Amino acid sequence: MSNQPQPVTFRAVNKTVIKASGASSAALAEDQKLGVGAGDIVTGGKSTREKDYWVVEGALLNGKPLPGHLKFLFRPHWQEVNEAPAVEPVVASATEPAAVKAPVEEKVEDASAKTSDDEKVAQIKALLAEGKSVSFIARTVRVGRSTVKRVQESAAG
Repeated sequence: MSNQPQPVTFRAVNKTVIKASGASSAALAEDQKLGVGAGDIVTGGKSTREKDYWVVEGALLNGKPLPGHLKFLFRPHWQEVNEAPAVEPVVASATEPAAVKAPVEEKVEDASAKTSDDEKVAQIKALLAEGKSVSFIARTVRVGRSTVKRVQESAAG
């Protein structure tokens, strides 16, 4: 065995983007972000936490190299996986944006790729436990604020 660190692995919880910085996606140029679908896998040599982001060095998207500047993953949209998946999805090279976008759109339409209500409730409870605001949670989980308030009230008893 080598002394190299084990690669880190993250799975997209929902449709999201990989960015070149922690700036808002709307503020970034198209070449500074890459859309990915739920279930996509990012692996890398090492990761660090920077505010609300995982910063992954030497990142691969579904086994294909990402451009070096794309390394910021918004933490609430990504789940850290303890071990690499046995079979990784096959997607065209990340340097070909048109080829990457078509499979992502198909995945979003697939009912099995959608986050279930139970998963959303669990994610809402976790973010509430972290002390996040109702508005932040609603945007992150993509539900209405009233849904977040209902979960908050039911958790309070």
